[in-house]
Amino acid sequence: MNTITTPSTADLREMAKAASNLAKTIQTESKIHPFTGHQSKQVEEIAKALPWEWAYNLEANCGVNDFVEDMLTNEGLSVVYGQSGSGKSFVVLRIAAAVAAGTKFYDKECDKGAVIYLAAEGAVGVKNRMFALKKEGLIKEGSRLVYVPCCINVLDKEQVTSLIATAVEAAAGLDVPVRLIILDTLSQCMPGSNENSPEDMTAVVEAANGIRKITGANVLFVHHSGKNQAAGSRGHSSLRAATDTEIEITREEGEEIGQITCKKAKDLAPFRSMGFKLRVVVLGKNRRGKDVTTCVLDEVAHEDLPVKRTAIDGAISIILQALATSSNGLNKTEIRALKGAGSSTKDAAIKSMTDCGTIIKTECANETRYRLPQHPKPAQLDPADYKPTKKNLIGPKEPKTNTMTNPERGKV
Repeated sequence: MNTITTPSTADLREMAKAASNLAKTIQTESKIHPFTGHQSKQVEEIAKALPWEWAYNLEANCGVNDFVEDMLTNEGLSVVYGQSGSGKSFVVLRIAAAVAAGTKFYDKECDKGAVIYLAAEGAVGVKNRMFALKKEGLIKEGSRLVYVPCCINVLDKEQVTSLIATAVEAAAGLDVPVRLIILDTLSQCMPGSNENSPEDMTAVVEAANGIRKITGANVLFVHHSGKNQAAGSRGHSSLRAATDTEIEITREEGEEIGQITCKKAKDLAPFRSMGFKLRVVVLGKNRRGKDVTTCVLDEVAHEDLPVKRTAIDGAISIILQALATSSNGLNKTEIRALKGAGSSTKDAAIKSMTDCGTIIKTECANETRYRLPQHPKPAQLDPADYKPTKKNLIGPKEPKTNTMTNPERGKV
């Protein structure tokens, strides 16, 4: 890591003096103001202008820059993160196989290209998962997926150079470029460094920028969620700030269906969430005669994704249960005192239920109380009108409508 030297007071004075002298030179030798674009020859030699263009002359860039449709861009920086056991590596491997073969990932078109998969964590497991994809016909002869069973330190210049050399060597003689370089996982690729340190994480970003600039590939880190999953990926926010695409993988413990969710898309419209299941595949037998298994990803349509239960949903359930056992309803203070959710969440739940009529608000003795609506009991039918038939064995027969009036039963 480069060391930044803080200039001394004397250095600062010399710099200020030089700047002052330059300003005087501009004022005396330039007949036109220096910031109009017509500076003297001396100033042009001292400072070369940055490339610029009038905004009015710009044309829209409508070229397709995503090699995985709506997901990953050429020469981009991507992060796929999730809790341990969420299935993030299975998802990334499926993306890698689709790019390497030029096939679709779900309904997303993929431009064919070489993929470098650096298995820095669980190399044997990744190898078996790739074999399972081969067994399923998703990795075929001619697929440009490269397996690298080792770990590198992205903060070590020599090791990064070796990774770049691997990409160049793998692409030699191919008719397709290296499109994707996957580092699984980020934590294993920055040993001894602190994910929460702005200096270390910025250095990781700089290393990734160097890799993608030289290779032209998208650099994708497989990463972990923090302790609070809702807060996003683990570590300092400088990684997310530099990321072009951020994808979250979630699969709750005990749940069969996981979810792929776009959390950030810098130059693309966020894609719709996709679901997946992990299906067990038998690879063979070990020396003890037991099955060796792994999983492959099966697609689940967006429409079949389970509805996520929110905090407000939980508060609604708590409030309804309490109101069901209360004859006089509850006021807001009593509702807030119920266990299981925060006061602000309960307030939001009250508003939601009041707006849609699930509960009603009443004023009683200068006090606002909430209660369940009173639904009228269904009208009772005379047994004489009930004649079970083959078509009506599950309920009473509807009475015939007439204009006769029975004083005992009312109008029928």
